[in-house]
Amino acid sequence: MLKQIRRLPCVVCFKSPCDAAHIRIGFNGTGIKPPDDRVLPLCREHHTQQHNIGEKIFWSELDIDPLELAKKIYNSNFIDASVAIKSYRIKINL
Repeated sequence: MLKQIRRLPCVVCFKSPCDAAHIRIGFNGTGIKPPDDRVLPLCREHHTQQHNIGEKIFWSELDIDPLELAKKIYNSNFIDASVAIKSYRIKINL
């Protein structure tokens, strides 16, 4: 699944290639990567920014609910994942 995530456009700027950015917000597995349904595609620049300022601030400043968007992508089975990303971003007026 992570391979498919990396093929998607960045959820922030729509650039490719992307990293598979794990969402750790609300995840209690210390030292364990979250499951594949908690991953979003981020370009290297945004992935680095996410780590530098922290997940909560990063997603909050973008007005993105990362868990909601990750669920939409995961549930799309990657067939319409790019559409899910773009429609979510349009929904929040970006």
